[in-house]
Amino acid sequence: MKDIIQRIKENCKSPFVARDRLAEVTGGVINPRTMRNRDCQGTGIRGRFKIGRKVAYPVEEVINWLIENSTEIQGGQNGRTH
Repeated sequence: MKDIIQRIKENCKSPFVARDRLAEVTGGVINPRTMRNRDCQGTGIRGRFKIGRKVAYPVEEVINWLIENSTEIQGGQNGRTH
């Protein structure tokens, strides 16, 4: 997971990322529509702000959210993963 987080940091040229680019920045892990819903529920990425009609998030908070909302999958039943 640390390698993935480091790659996100390296690929972001800006200190913030627009909501509609979340899928691109995270390799499709975060869908912008899902994050819009999570924001409305109060469970989205902290620190969001608007510039005109665009919603954006600080890159560090995107990374923090990924860390807080992910779990590493070890082996499944009988050593298999699903």
